[in-house]
Formats: sequence, structure tokens, C-alpha cells
Amino acid sequence: MTRERGLAVAALALGAGGGVLLWHYLRARKASAPAAPGTSSASVQPAAPLATADPAASPVPRPTTPASARTLGACQLRLDTSGLSSEGAPIDVAGAVARCKAAGKADLVYANDAPASVFLDLNKALADAGVSVVVWAP
Repeated sequence: MTRERGLAVAALALGAGGGVLLWHYLRARKASAPAAPGTSSASVQPAAPLATADPAASPVPRPTTPASARTLGACQLRLDTSGLSSEGAPIDVAGAVARCKAAGKADLVYANDAPASVFLDLNKALADAGVSVVVWAP
């Protein structure tokens, strides 16, 4: 009976030790996981163009579209009880799709009390346009 009890204690100790090691490994792995898009404190900044005496001779290509038409990164959308908005201004689904299609991706902040029908229409339209969407809670 003593040998069986000793084996049971050893099995319990091995199981508990394995559980602690697994917990420690998973906790350390979660802490070292990369940050979600848009949450990193260190953002990548584009390189500044080289300064030259003659701007026409610069090796850096000049954009041909106005700054308002260029989109860097994902377009920002918010859907709440007041409706759909982009950068604080109200926007309809078609306008949001056009803006996000130029960026190729969208970050959508979706409030719990937002209309589900608009959410579904927006996601279907963005998916049909080939725009990837990341949904965030407020």
C-alpha cells in the first residue's frame, strides 16, 4: 500500500509540475506576442526625401496625386448609434468602400449599440471590393 501511495504522490507531483511549466511557457509566449495593428507605441515613419538644391533633380519620385487623395495605411471607420463615420465626418457605405478600397484595408471601430444591418452591409460591400477589415471594440 505504501508503494502505491508513493507512486500516486509522484504522479501528482509530475502532473502539477508539468502544469506549472506549461502555464509559465504560455504566459511568457503571450507576453512576447507581437502587438495588434495600430496599438504599437513605436510606429514606422516613412523616410524623409533627400534634400537637393534642385527639386527637379531629386531622386525621390514626386507624387502626382494631391495629399488628400493619398491614403497611408488603413482607412479609419467608426460605426455607432450615430451612424458610420470616417475621421469624425459622417459617411455612407459607398463612400466608405471607395475610401477604403484606395487604402486596401480598413480598421472599423464597432460599438455594441451600432445598427447590425449597417455593419453587415458595410462588411459585405468591403469584402466584395477586396478590402480586408479589422474590427475593433471601442
